[in-house]
Amino acid sequence: MTRFLFRSVVPTEMNTPRVAAVLIASVTIITSVIVLPLYFCVVRLFLKKTRFTKHSAYFIMANVGIIDCLFLLATVQASVMTLAENDFIPLLREACSAIHGAYEWVLHFLALVLAINRLFIILNIKFNSMEALFKILTISVWISVLVILFFFHKYRMGLVYNYNDSAFTLEVDSYIHSVEADLVYRVYFISDLSAVVISFVCYIIVIAAVLIQKCQFRSDIKIESHEIRIFTQGLVTFLPGAIYWSLTMIAQFKFSTASMGVNILFSILPRLVPVLNLLGYLALNTYVRESILALVLKVLRRKRSSVRTISLGSGKPTSASRRSSAT
Repeated sequence: MTRFLFRSVVPTEMNTPRVAAVLIASVTIITSVIVLPLYFCVVRLFLKKTRFTKHSAYFIMANVGIIDCLFLLATVQASVMTLAENDFIPLLREACSAIHGAYEWVLHFLALVLAINRLFIILNIKFNSMEALFKILTISVWISVLVILFFFHKYRMGLVYNYNDSAFTLEVDSYIHSVEADLVYRVYFISDLSAVVISFVCYIIVIAAVLIQKCQFRSDIKIESHEIRIFTQGLVTFLPGAIYWSLTMIAQFKFSTASMGVNILFSILPRLVPVLNLLGYLALNTYVRESILALVLKVLRRKRSSVRTISLGSGKPTSASRRSSAT
């Protein structure tokens, strides 16, 4: 097995030019500063508003949002380290590396739980405590990634940030070949692959079921429109990560001969996944979009009001005061 089997790794055979590394890091920081507050608000809506809390699908989406936000914070940390050419606090660098190692696993298995949730709802498979079951499965994903990180740390299989003359890039730790380590990797790889494939199959079945019911059984079986919207949001959440995963699966053995542009592209792609997930939520959920817009307008009005107050309190004479002083 080679280091390239870990698809999140940015290869170091062809180092990114310093100018490109600085540009990517700067854009990453600016984008994250804009996206993170909005994403936090979306996650809060999914976890707090009654219209969302009564659907376990939104609880799963909120957890997707949490791992997306953690991933964005990790990319900001990596970008700051790249700009400063310094890792500052080694513990933060290790935490940042761990988040990158956990991101793909958590994202894919949450997508799987969400796909199964939609499959059950659309096919009208219901039973007692179904909502509780999906919440337990969601929490189990977080527990499972802790187990994965433990074994990655034990066998030095995890991802670590190292400086390579132009930027901090992810590399596989000093992997120690052993029967146990190979077994851990096989379990990891097969599980991750299975999660993506099963999720895809679930969504295909759901799409087929929706089309069949709409074309042939419209009078007998009615699918609620809000369930279709939730399904669409789930599908949009699944697609960015799955497409990136598929592209890297195809390209993982080609990096050493790939052009500089391809290498840079594959360093940018994973950073776009959380952004695309957020855009999907905003585009497909009217209430979320209107709530975020109202919040942004409120913040802008408050900022304008504070600037106005500072201006009035600065002691500069207004036109009215100048007229009164002249008289």
